[in-house]
Amino acid sequence: MGAHMKHLRIHGPSSVADWVIVCLTIAVLCLAIADWWLNPPHTWFGVATGLGYCIAVALLPRYGFKSAWVIIVLVTISNFGAGIDSSGPSSTWGLLLAIVALGRNARYWEGVVSIASIITSITVATIQFPDVMKFSLPNGVVNFAIGLLATYLTGVAIRRSDDKRKRREMEQLLAQARREIAMASCFHDAVSGKLTHILVTTEMVKQKHPDEYDQMGWQEVAQEASDALHEMHRAIDVMNQDSPSAGDELPLTLAEALESVTAAYDKRLKKLGYTGETQIRGESPAVLSERTDEIIAVLRELYANIERHCDPANTTYRMHINLQPKAVTIAQSNDCPKTALQRSFSMVSGKGLKLHRARIEALGGEMRTNRDNDQWHVFCQLPLA
Repeated sequence: MGAHMKHLRIHGPSSVADWVIVCLTIAVLCLAIADWWLNPPHTWFGVATGLGYCIAVALLPRYGFKSAWVIIVLVTISNFGAGIDSSGPSSTWGLLLAIVALGRNARYWEGVVSIASIITSITVATIQFPDVMKFSLPNGVVNFAIGLLATYLTGVAIRRSDDKRKRREMEQLLAQARREIAMASCFHDAVSGKLTHILVTTEMVKQKHPDEYDQMGWQEVAQEASDALHEMHRAIDVMNQDSPSAGDELPLTLAEALESVTAAYDKRLKKLGYTGETQIRGESPAVLSERTDEIIAVLRELYANIERHCDPANTTYRMHINLQPKAVTIAQSNDCPKTALQRSFSMVSGKGLKLHRARIEALGGEMRTNRDNDQWHVFCQLPLA
């Protein structure tokens, strides 16, 4: 579950409301620049407050709570200093955005304090500089206070909507984690015991009948069961999102995994009487991941299909793997006479490659298969990122 417990929201827009704030911020900033151009400030006081206002508005999407308070403080100072310089950018729209941001992030008493400070500064400035402020007392100030309160409540409503959305996402993640844990448990209970029993049985045969152990291929059975048990535990780890801590062990590279898998299957097919080889060319720094796991799974399926469908006496297989920094290509072909195919079709469902093709295409790759007379060809390419 460790990977599921990451923060749901990262720096940057992560909801519709966040994107709306970004768009409105751009619009307000453009209006402020236009106001500055048409009505530039005449004093250092106007330049300082106007420049600070523009910077705070620009940073509002990134530092919502802090930028909102900077805007409110600057607007309050500008109101008290309206007699010094009333020119420069209008702060009304930026103030409304700041109030929305406070509604999304602040506690209620902070919203009350912010609105009260703005209304107090407007009231004082209107009394001292009625021609500059152009507010009527008390109706104009009261109406503006009601507008600020409504704007703040809009921010509160957005915050509650965001909280509900995050709760739903967290519930979905927890439900998914529970399903994966249950699947891993069922998977383990269904398979682990049987594989362990096979390993114990082969060990008993080795101890009691060493000659039979070597002659009858019990060592291969034990190795297959051990590999299957290891792969099952690895699959369970993936389902549980568990991975070794950094420094516990070096990650296995794709090239190393391919060398191991292909060598094991070439050895197995050779013992069964098949003729063929696997060639790996190129280099790739990729380590095991979801995509590389699929590449290895496809290889296992291709080798298994040779064993299922083809007669060892009439089959020569060729497996070519091309490693590149950004992609892996697999080209496989083998002799497969019609009689051998007809004899083997009833043994399997035929869905293995179809499932892998769907998986590969979902990861942005491609897989093609075709039969040319007595030759079977498979081409697979999968990007590593």
